[in-house]
Amino acid sequence: MVTLPGNLDPREVEKTLNKMFSPDWLREAAKRVKYVQRERKVDPVILFWILVLGFGVGVQRTIASLRRDYETASVESIVASAFYDRFTEGLVKFLKECLAHGIADLTSCVSLTLSEKLQGFKDLVVNDGGHFVSRLKSGANPKIVSVLRSYRGNAIDLTGKKLKDVLPRLKWEVIDYLVEVEFKASASRTKKPEGDTFEVYRPRNGASKIRETFRLVGTFDEEAQEYHLYITDIMPEQLSAEDTALLYR
Repeated sequence: MVTLPGNLDPREVEKTLNKMFSPDWLREAAKRVKYVQRERKVDPVILFWILVLGFGVGVQRTIASLRRDYETASVESIVASAFYDRFTEGLVKFLKECLAHGIADLTSCVSLTLSEKLQGFKDLVVNDGGHFVSRLKSGANPKIVSVLRSYRGNAIDLTGKKLKDVLPRLKWEVIDYLVEVEFKASASRTKKPEGDTFEVYRPRNGASKIRETFRLVGTFDEEAQEYHLYITDIMPEQLSAEDTALLYR
């Protein structure tokens, strides 16, 4: 178990991560899940850090660009086929093993103290799909069912209205609604459009419609003069709109 740094000093963060995912542990984990069964050209330690540090929210990478990063980090050249061949089901198992190890280490860390409102939210840091927070798709236009937050002044009656019809008129820093999303019973998830993080449902012909109610939170970006919108199943009594939006970031 590692001790979390008390501040965000990059050097301390780097030291903590390197201790949590030491080269010896990474190589042993790769062998344990049979991702690596003998010495190969691609080092699982370098590949792990290239994948972990090479992505972020909204960042898209090609395998070719990752290969170039790998060559820079390893100071070795590697043919494209040898690198591409390492992206297998074994790699998925290896990364899941690393994720489970990191979560277990963090949740057992004595220096990690959750605030009172997060005490019941241990499942937010596990990968079992217990709760979700997702950026609302740009083309989505859910119907507002109810307002979950009290506002001063003359309130606009939003119940039953479509989000896009009222969004330009809203002046609040934070919005918090229950919304209704409609799709067909046999709808299938399709590939996410570039730049979107909310899965699109493509209904099949003749399928009956299903309506699901979710919570929608939004925070106003003064610089961009627009709302950042998120859809979630976490209710206000569990987490405020501001804190829910921060979970996505």
